[in-house]
Amino acid sequence: MNRASARRDTLTLEAIIEAAQRLIRRDGLASFSMRAVANELGVATMTTYTHVSSKDELIGLVQEAVSQEWAPIDLSDDGWEAGLRRFLLSQWETYQRYPGLAGWYMQQPEFGTKPESYSAWIAFFTKAGFNARDAELAWSVSQTYLMGRLAVDARLGRGRPTRSGPGLRAREYVERGVEVIITGIRETSAIATEGSPKGR
Repeated sequence: MNRASARRDTLTLEAIIEAAQRLIRRDGLASFSMRAVANELGVATMTTYTHVSSKDELIGLVQEAVSQEWAPIDLSDDGWEAGLRRFLLSQWETYQRYPGLAGWYMQQPEFGTKPESYSAWIAFFTKAGFNARDAELAWSVSQTYLMGRLAVDARLGRGRPTRSGPGLRAREYVERGVEVIITGIRETSAIATEGSPKGR
């Protein structure tokens, strides 16, 4: 068995996904192709199709793998505000490492609508003491901000604003936006401060 045959016979789906992740991190999604993945792995392009049916399917698998890099949306001892801050910033930071992936994902029908994701968000807020109405609204405003921020980054490219004030960095825009979202949720929900019910 020659070396090329050995590589083909030992190729796994996990190896293909990892190679795709490396390429997107390095070169961005705009130049991503199945040929590039095959070259990265040292196999023929058609060999990759024994594990995935299309480039879009592979990008979807990369998206699933990348989502495992996010900080979990869970409630820790430091409270819901810190947990939400970690989660939102983690998603933004992760997508900065994979240029173009957020833009692709936002074009998919399931973006922001997966039942398991929705359940995790609602559970996070209800465990923090939000009533059902405010948990739903907090989820909505958080998700809407994240989607909007990713849309802006996708349009501008790699999250670098083309027009910014002196010394402002992309991360500063995101951090300020997250703080505004958290403040707004706190001031308009049944929780005014960490664990302290707000009277209405």
